[in-house]
Amino acid sequence: MAISSAAFAQGIPSADIPELKIDQSTLDMVDAKFASDPSALTVSEWYNYANAFEQNVAGALSYTVRFLSFDTNARWVFHDDQLLSIGTQVVGQSFDPKDSTYLGLSPLLSQHNNYMVDSIEFLKFYIRNLDSTMVGGVMTEVVDTMVVQYFTTPNEGIGRAGLVVTTGINVLAYPNRDALNYTTMENSKAVKTIKVPLRAEDADSVNYAGAQTGFIGSLVDLPVGIQVNATGTDARSNIFAYTVHFKQMVPVSEGDTMMNISLAAGEIYKKNNIFGLRTGSAAGISQENSTILRYNNSIFTFSWLRFGQESSGWKSYIAGNAYEGAQQWNNSIKITSTSVSSNPLDELSGIKVYPNPSNAGTDANVSFASLRAGAAIVTITDINGRVAQSMTREVSAGNNTIVVPVSNLMAGIYFVNVEANGAKASTKLMISK
Repeated sequence: MAISSAAFAQGIPSADIPELKIDQSTLDMVDAKFASDPSALTVSEWYNYANAFEQNVAGALSYTVRFLSFDTNARWVFHDDQLLSIGTQVVGQSFDPKDSTYLGLSPLLSQHNNYMVDSIEFLKFYIRNLDSTMVGGVMTEVVDTMVVQYFTTPNEGIGRAGLVVTTGINVLAYPNRDALNYTTMENSKAVKTIKVPLRAEDADSVNYAGAQTGFIGSLVDLPVGIQVNATGTDARSNIFAYTVHFKQMVPVSEGDTMMNISLAAGEIYKKNNIFGLRTGSAAGISQENSTILRYNNSIFTFSWLRFGQESSGWKSYIAGNAYEGAQQWNNSIKITSTSVSSNPLDELSGIKVYPNPSNAGTDANVSFASLRAGAAIVTITDINGRVAQSMTREVSAGNNTIVVPVSNLMAGIYFVNVEANGAKASTKLMISK
């Protein structure tokens, strides 16, 4: 784990967690530009979804330090003496390299492209109040743990959901929700789990000053080295996700207050070590995804999902942009992919005909994927270019199948042509007697 220069946060709004203000000069990777080798067609890119959400949808987000607790008994006393539970156990991010709105890679990857996740980076706020504790009668150094888990789609590590919204379907991704162990908070479908020890030298700091309490965080840089393999079968291919949670060596006891920043209390509790991440919100704004190619969202496990409870269909995890007031985790992911086509993602792809060969007395099925809904023209021509069959059908965004009668066709070789949204695709069809 590498830690860069610190970033400063200060000020507390009337909301339930402190406002965070970051010196962007410490996040030099955030605005990294697309870099490619035209001869090798290699994509190497830093990706920051929260920044893209700000730029393309919401404008400036309201950032906070969201503290995590392994135990739902943990509490926080604010500058206005309000006592609240710390209700977040897990924070994470899903990543889809095919996302034309929120990614900005040029060229975009497709469902056929493998890629390597090189690194992840995010701000941590590790406030250390306890350096030693008695273990078996011996004073022992306190070593807490930051647990990071990585997930990919090929091993069923990532689940998906869709919410009907005004522009279509809001598609969301999250780790396999049936594989989360509620005792350890680890997911058995992770392809890799990293446990980072946190000691005194990793501590960040806080200046207690009531409403002006300030936090100083540091940047975590973790090498990943996860290969994400594309199946090429549909747009859900090659999705990556990762989560972070915090385990205290000295756990929270019933009724413990992890931090008290109320000046009126006359006392500042420093009973436990605490850990926070930088998250932002956009009041009244949701991310509405209108195509099948957007599985980028932040991920949270809140206390009301902590022990397997289900709420409005959510279990174990909920996407940060599931509803209005979108919640985003500010983090960056660096990927590398080689042999990438410089062409944009095709409007039509994956065209095939079955059965092939087809008998003259049966129907043929033409299947293909379309980026957008609209009218599609299916034309069958012979080897001389003469039109033998033509029809128009409405298609949806995603996978489509059109049944084409071929009973009037003579045995021979034909070409099936599909035209939709200004794009064309074709394949060969054999008709047997």
